[in-house]
Amino acid sequence: MLLATLKHKDLKREILAVAFNDEGSALTGVGADDNHSSVLWTDKGGRWSSPVVTASGASDKGKVLWTLIDPKGAGVVCGGMKFVKLLTISGKSFTAKKGVFGKIGERVERTEPI
Repeated sequence: MLLATLKHKDLKREILAVAFNDEGSALTGVGADDNHSSVLWTDKGGRWSSPVVTASGASDKGKVLWTLIDPKGAGVVCGGMKFVKLLTISGKSFTAKKGVFGKIGERVERTEPI
């Protein structure tokens, strides 16, 4: 049974990664276009009867291998072999910030499970 067809102008090729939030009310997907566009849909009608695009934007030129939705609803995190990008919601778009590996950045301890 088909619940919904999710489309976006930037997702013209295959989808590389998808993830739901814990409640199942939001879904993110990353496309195989040159900018690896990321789109966040939210279920406004219940049971995915009325999905809407919450935010979208480029993630990274590197191939995206995974994506997650921030449990607090601030945006999306995605990553690949040598990068992590934090995509925060800014209106209907994402603002991308590069994640830092190693000793360069300040370490942040998670207090909540993913």
